[in-house]
Amino acid sequence: MHDKLNDLVGVPFLHGGRDPKIGLDCWGCTRIAYELLNGKNIPDFSVYSSDNQRLIINKILEEKKFRNKWEEIDSPVRGCMVTFRVGGGKFTNHVGVCVSDTRFIHSLESVTNVAIERLDHPFWKNVITGFFKFIG
Repeated sequence: MHDKLNDLVGVPFLHGGRDPKIGLDCWGCTRIAYELLNGKNIPDFSVYSSDNQRLIINKILEEKKFRNKWEEIDSPVRGCMVTFRVGGGKFTNHVGVCVSDTRFIHSLESVTNVAIERLDHPFWKNVITGFFKFIG
């Protein structure tokens, strides 16, 4: 695993967070981890930092401009983005990056800090909605 990814573990969750020295939300963590693993800077979405983050992340993931820049893949690979439906909702509303084909890094408010977790954990395996690689 990339050493700098380990430096992200424990960074506190912060709504709209884009700086690991202060805090990261799920998109901020995803952007940094994706760049570390793939050498590609993925787009930011300034509208994401609001009180309705889960609805906004769903809107971003469903938008055609997102779909034109990301290609869905069948299974997890190191460096791909993984999307989730958390909180019992109907919509995709959380993202992370696979650090291997079995683990991912993410930042979630209820977890409180950036963490690396297993994709096959009983909670996570039931809420995965897709795996994507950036082509844009």
